[in-house]
Amino acid sequence: MAEKRARLIRLAVLAAILIALVIAGELTGLRRSLTLERVRALTVEMGGWGVLFFVVAFVVGEFLYVPGLAFVAAGIAVYGRWWGGALAWATAVLSVCVTFVVVRTIGGRALGGIDRPLVKKLMAGMERRPVRTVVILRTVFIISPPLNYALALSTLEFRDFLIGSAIGLLPPICAAAILFDRLIGWLAH
Repeated sequence: MAEKRARLIRLAVLAAILIALVIAGELTGLRRSLTLERVRALTVEMGGWGVLFFVVAFVVGEFLYVPGLAFVAAGIAVYGRWWGGALAWATAVLSVCVTFVVVRTIGGRALGGIDRPLVKKLMAGMERRPVRTVVILRTVFIISPPLNYALALSTLEFRDFLIGSAIGLLPPICAAAILFDRLIGWLAH
Protein backbone atom coordinates (compact mmCIF):
# COMPACT_ATOMS: atom_id res chain seq x y z
CA MET A 1 0.00 0.00 0.00
CA ALA A 2 2.84 2.39 0.86
CA GLU A 3 4.53 1.56 -2.44
CA LYS A 4 1.35 2.32 -4.38
CA ARG A 5 0.95 5.61 -2.53
CA ALA A 6 4.57 6.59 -3.20
CA ARG A 7 4.08 5.78 -6.90
CA LEU A 8 0.96 7.97 -7.03
CA ILE A 9 2.78 10.83 -5.31
CA ARG A 10 5.65 10.60 -7.81
CA LEU A 11 3.20 10.62 -10.71
CA ALA A 12 1.34 13.59 -9.24
CA VAL A 13 4.61 15.53 -8.84
CA LEU A 14 5.61 14.65 -12.40
CA ALA A 15 2.21 15.71 -13.76
CA ALA A 16 2.36 18.99 -11.81
CA ILE A 17 5.85 19.77 -13.16
CA LEU A 18 4.92 18.96 -16.76
CA ILE A 19 1.69 20.96 -16.56
CA ALA A 20 3.61 23.87 -15.00
CA LEU A 21 6.14 23.75 -17.86
CA VAL A 22 3.43 23.83 -20.51
CA ILE A 23 1.60 26.66 -18.72
CA ALA A 24 4.85 28.61 -18.30
CA GLY A 25 5.58 28.09 -21.99
CA GLU A 26 2.15 29.45 -22.88
CA LEU A 27 2.19 32.40 -20.46
CA THR A 28 5.68 33.53 -21.47
CA GLY A 29 4.94 33.03 -25.16
CA LEU A 30 7.95 30.72 -25.46
CA ARG A 31 5.86 27.85 -26.84
CA ARG A 32 4.29 30.05 -29.52
CA SER A 33 7.63 31.61 -30.42
CA LEU A 34 9.26 28.24 -31.14
CA THR A 35 7.81 28.03 -34.63
CA LEU A 36 9.54 26.65 -37.69
CA GLU A 37 10.20 30.12 -39.09
CA ARG A 38 11.37 31.60 -35.76
CA VAL A 39 13.73 28.70 -34.98
CA ARG A 40 15.10 28.85 -38.52
CA ALA A 41 15.62 32.63 -38.35
CA LEU A 42 17.27 32.54 -34.92
CA THR A 43 19.51 29.64 -35.92
CA VAL A 44 20.73 31.55 -38.98
CA GLU A 45 21.06 34.79 -37.01
CA MET A 46 23.28 33.17 -34.38
CA GLY A 47 25.85 31.97 -36.89
CA GLY A 48 28.20 29.44 -35.28
CA TRP A 49 26.13 29.42 -32.10
CA GLY A 50 23.07 28.50 -34.14
CA VAL A 51 23.69 24.76 -33.77
CA LEU A 52 23.80 25.06 -29.97
CA PHE A 53 20.64 27.19 -30.02
CA PHE A 54 18.93 24.61 -32.24
CA VAL A 55 19.85 21.75 -29.89
CA VAL A 56 18.72 23.60 -26.75
CA ALA A 57 15.50 24.82 -28.41
CA PHE A 58 14.67 21.30 -29.59
CA VAL A 59 15.21 19.79 -26.12
CA VAL A 60 13.22 22.55 -24.37
CA GLY A 61 10.55 22.41 -27.06
CA GLU A 62 10.03 18.71 -26.37
CA PHE A 63 9.01 19.55 -22.79
CA LEU A 64 6.70 22.34 -24.01
CA TYR A 65 4.95 20.05 -26.54
CA VAL A 66 6.29 21.90 -29.56
CA PRO A 67 6.01 19.46 -32.48
CA GLY A 68 9.40 17.84 -33.05
CA LEU A 69 8.93 17.81 -36.81
CA ALA A 70 8.98 21.62 -36.74
CA PHE A 71 12.57 21.40 -35.49
CA VAL A 72 13.40 18.75 -38.08
CA ALA A 73 12.08 21.07 -40.80
CA ALA A 74 13.98 24.04 -39.35
CA GLY A 75 17.23 22.07 -39.26
CA ILE A 76 16.81 21.05 -42.88
CA ALA A 77 15.83 24.58 -43.95
CA VAL A 78 18.98 26.01 -42.37
CA TYR A 79 21.58 23.28 -42.87
CA GLY A 80 20.28 21.34 -45.87
CA ARG A 81 19.09 17.79 -46.37
CA TRP A 82 22.22 15.93 -45.27
CA TRP A 83 23.74 18.02 -42.49
CA GLY A 84 20.34 19.31 -41.32
CA GLY A 85 18.86 15.82 -41.40
CA ALA A 86 21.78 14.40 -39.42
CA LEU A 87 21.60 17.25 -36.91
CA ALA A 88 17.82 16.83 -36.58
CA TRP A 89 18.17 13.07 -36.03
CA ALA A 90 20.96 13.41 -33.44
CA THR A 91 19.11 16.20 -31.63
CA ALA A 92 15.83 14.25 -31.70
CA VAL A 93 17.60 11.30 -30.07
CA LEU A 94 19.17 13.62 -27.49
CA SER A 95 15.83 15.31 -26.86
CA VAL A 96 13.89 12.10 -26.22
CA CYS A 97 16.72 10.82 -24.02
CA VAL A 98 16.74 13.98 -21.90
CA THR A 99 12.98 13.66 -21.53
CA PHE A 100 13.36 10.00 -20.57
CA VAL A 101 15.96 10.76 -17.89
CA VAL A 102 13.99 13.66 -16.38
CA VAL A 103 10.68 11.77 -16.34
CA ARG A 104 12.31 8.58 -15.02
CA THR A 105 14.10 10.55 -12.29
CA ILE A 106 10.88 12.16 -11.10
CA GLY A 107 8.31 9.45 -11.83
CA GLY A 108 10.37 6.29 -11.47
CA ARG A 109 9.03 3.14 -13.10
CA ALA A 110 5.46 3.80 -12.04
CA LEU A 111 3.83 1.89 -14.90
CA GLY A 112 5.80 -1.25 -14.05
CA GLY A 113 3.88 -1.72 -10.80
CA ILE A 114 0.37 -1.52 -12.25
CA ASP A 115 -1.64 -4.73 -11.80
CA ARG A 116 -4.08 -4.26 -14.67
CA PRO A 117 -4.08 -7.23 -17.12
CA LEU A 118 -3.76 -5.06 -20.25
CA VAL A 119 -0.86 -3.04 -18.81
CA LYS A 120 0.87 -6.24 -17.64
CA LYS A 121 0.47 -7.75 -21.11
CA LEU A 122 1.92 -4.65 -22.79
CA MET A 123 4.82 -4.54 -20.33
CA ALA A 124 5.57 -8.24 -20.83
CA GLY A 125 5.76 -7.74 -24.59
CA MET A 126 8.11 -4.82 -24.16
CA GLU A 127 10.28 -6.73 -21.71
CA ARG A 128 10.65 -9.64 -24.17
CA ARG A 129 11.82 -7.43 -27.05
CA PRO A 130 12.50 -3.94 -25.70
CA VAL A 131 14.59 -2.53 -28.54
CA ARG A 132 12.23 -3.83 -31.24
CA THR A 133 9.24 -2.41 -29.36
CA VAL A 134 10.84 1.04 -29.12
CA VAL A 135 11.91 0.95 -32.79
CA ILE A 136 8.32 0.24 -33.87
CA LEU A 137 6.85 2.86 -31.53
CA ARG A 138 9.37 5.51 -32.63
CA THR A 139 8.84 4.79 -36.32
CA VAL A 140 5.10 5.29 -35.89
CA PHE A 141 4.88 8.00 -33.21
CA ILE A 142 8.27 9.66 -33.90
CA ILE A 143 9.08 12.31 -31.23
CA SER A 144 5.77 12.13 -29.34
CA PRO A 145 6.08 13.53 -25.77
CA PRO A 146 3.34 11.21 -24.39
CA LEU A 147 5.25 8.22 -25.79
CA ASN A 148 8.45 9.49 -24.16
CA TYR A 149 6.69 9.79 -20.80
CA ALA A 150 5.08 6.36 -21.01
CA LEU A 151 8.35 4.66 -21.94
CA ALA A 152 10.22 6.48 -19.18
CA LEU A 153 7.63 5.39 -16.61
CA SER A 154 7.82 1.77 -17.77
CA THR A 155 10.35 -0.87 -16.76
CA LEU A 156 12.35 -0.23 -19.94
CA GLU A 157 16.09 0.18 -19.45
CA PHE A 158 17.66 3.43 -20.71
CA ARG A 159 20.10 1.53 -22.97
CA ASP A 160 17.22 -0.20 -24.79
CA PHE A 161 15.35 3.10 -25.02
CA LEU A 162 18.40 4.84 -26.53
CA ILE A 163 19.13 2.12 -29.09
CA GLY A 164 15.47 1.71 -30.06
CA SER A 165 14.96 5.47 -30.34
CA ALA A 166 18.10 5.99 -32.43
CA ILE A 167 17.09 3.24 -34.87
CA GLY A 168 13.37 4.03 -34.86
CA LEU A 169 13.79 7.77 -35.46
CA LEU A 170 16.09 7.26 -38.45
CA PRO A 171 13.48 6.29 -41.11
CA PRO A 172 10.91 9.02 -40.35
CA ILE A 173 13.55 11.73 -40.02
CA CYS A 174 15.24 10.64 -43.26
CA ALA A 175 11.86 10.71 -44.99
CA ALA A 176 11.14 14.14 -43.49
CA ALA A 177 14.56 15.39 -44.62
CA ILE A 178 13.87 14.37 -48.21
CA LEU A 179 10.31 15.70 -48.12
CA PHE A 180 11.19 19.04 -46.48
CA ASP A 181 14.21 19.52 -48.75
CA ARG A 182 12.06 18.98 -51.86
CA LEU A 183 9.32 21.21 -50.47
CA ILE A 184 11.81 23.99 -49.74
CA GLY A 185 13.25 23.60 -53.26
CA TRP A 186 9.79 23.68 -54.78
CA LEU A 187 8.83 26.79 -52.80
CA ALA A 188 12.06 28.54 -53.82
CA HIS A 189 11.17 28.27 -57.53
